Amino acid sequence: MEKSVTSIRHLLDARPLGYDLQESNDYSGNYVLGFTALPMFKAREMAPPALGSAAHVDIDSSRNILKIRLDDGLKWSDGTKIHGADYLNAIKKVASYRNGLSLLLRSIRNFPRYWKDPASITEVGWAAQGNELTIETTLNPSLLLKVLAKINFSPLHETDIRLTAGPYKLQEKSDIRITLEKNAEYFNSRPAKPRAESVQILITDSRYKDIELFENGDIDVTCPTLFPYELISKYAGRKDFFMENTNILMHLSFNERKKIDPQLRKALLHLIDRSKLAQRLYDAPTPAMDLSINRGKPMSKGEPDRLFDPNRGRTHLAACAKHGVKEKLVLLYDDFYPNREVADMVKEQLAGYGLQVEVLLDDYYAPLKIDYDIKLTLSDIPFLDDMARYYSLALSPVFNTEENIKKDLRDIFSSYFQESAPDKKERELSRIRHIFWDLPPVVPLLHIHSYFFMSARAAAARSCF
Repeated sequence: MEKSVTSIRHLLDARPLGYDLQESNDYSGNYVLGFTALPMFKAREMAPPALGSAAHVDIDSSRNILKIRLDDGLKWSDGTKIHGADYLNAIKKVASYRNGLSLLLRSIRNFPRYWKDPASITEVGWAAQGNELTIETTLNPSLLLKVLAKINFSPLHETDIRLTAGPYKLQEKSDIRITLEKNAEYFNSRPAKPRAESVQILITDSRYKDIELFENGDIDVTCPTLFPYELISKYAGRKDFFMENTNILMHLSFNERKKIDPQLRKALLHLIDRSKLAQRLYDAPTPAMDLSINRGKPMSKGEPDRLFDPNRGRTHLAACAKHGVKEKLVLLYDDFYPNREVADMVKEQLAGYGLQVEVLLDDYYAPLKIDYDIKLTLSDIPFLDDMARYYSLALSPVFNTEENIKKDLRDIFSSYFQESAPDKKERELSRIRHIFWDLPPVVPLLHIHSYFFMSARAAAARSCF
């Protein structure tokens, strides 16, 4: 018999962007969606997707057709039946985003045409009848199956977006609180782990408020958060705090509202000695981090920075002066480790070439309205075999740039999905990193292969994870 668990109180440090709980392209929305979603498939590392709400999948590779039959017992939280059209609504919604996430659907027949002309949506190769979906593709349909597993496709009701189909249903939602209760209509009546009777999700925009609330016993779970090193070192040894690793790109990005002088970008590219940045981080009392520079090339301690070329940098800097570029730059940074340390080192290095930098702290949760020139940014990049995360902060500039870069990215997507060997998949990820490093508004600094997120879970809540 399933063990009864009391209400679990979570904390989110940002409000979901949309009122719609189906929203799947922002971090906070994804967190809530994890409680309410009922995906057709479940992604597995280095293995074919597992069935979720789908009962059967028929892949016709000769005709490039994917047929999905849903479980007969699927119901909305109000007890009404879920149909294939409800899942098709979700796919159409992601397609309507017209961003990097929807690009993952480009193998569906006529989808590229829809991308250019939304009025052609009726000609796209998808259809639903009863509890079945049929999707026609231009590539092997098994590749699209992986995409459907990576993106958290949950059914979307045509008229009532408050209805859910996952383990929990929406009871109340406001700007400061989301209350979910156990969904009695959830088709998986015997989940692997006990579910709480209800979930309280509190929302705050205060920096690191979750630690204070957790310590006071006001919440049971905090969402994974990028914390300053001081807090990580303080709580890392406790049993109720959990560490997670991710990949992080550290780079300087220019203010999009200002005209970018390509000579300044090239000057910064060659005047900053990344090996010294890495050396300082290696020597600091920090959590273990695997660093790399030069377009993702692994770097050992003491390896020189091949982008560092003071003579070329001075030449570009002189060209900037001819264009009237000011000699003082405003550099913003968020208070996540090691941004402040790196910002100060960049300021110190550029001062040696007569370029003055004013370093200012920005607020990640409530960005300051400061007229800045460049910003030190940490951006997550995709893990191996995690294509859904291509629409991330690190890669979003790709979709607002030249058509030839977009074409290269589409080719990489196709190649990635057709590969099965991990080393070949990693090769495609490396190609994407190269595209990112070459974007005009970006000056790459470091690639941190092991960056720490931290979350806290009270003992009573751990059985639900």
